[in-house]
Amino acid sequence: MGFCRNTLLLLISKGRWSVLGFAWGNLLKALLIAIRYSIVRKQFGEDGRGQEMSIIEYQTQQTRIIPYVAALFVYKASLWTSSNALDEIYRTLEQPGEDCSDLITEWHALMAGIKPLMTWLTVDAVQECREACGGHGYLY
Repeated sequence: MGFCRNTLLLLISKGRWSVLGFAWGNLLKALLIAIRYSIVRKQFGEDGRGQEMSIIEYQTQQTRIIPYVAALFVYKASLWTSSNALDEIYRTLEQPGEDCSDLITEWHALMAGIKPLMTWLTVDAVQECREACGGHGYLY
């Protein structure tokens, strides 16, 4: 019974881990688009005269986008850490007679907690990036 449970937990958690990878990729795309757009898009000038400024130079734009850039790095670090934990599980499984049910249970709990957190963050970030760029919805 323990083998079946561990196999099921590992499969479910691996699926969650894959979803995290796709969500990270989408967050990266959204941030790249928003940052590039913010650099290229110029509007207003100083006192209505002179050169227009890139919208990335406005503090409001930075406040909307930069926290998600920081979250992107945290997100990637958590993916890297969970990937290392998965590698450890597979190394333990290769050892005959080794029990890794504790590692699998811990990894399952980690994935069960981190997947909704990171996917909600991704949804919020993509929406914020879209709104920060004037509602223009670019794909690439």
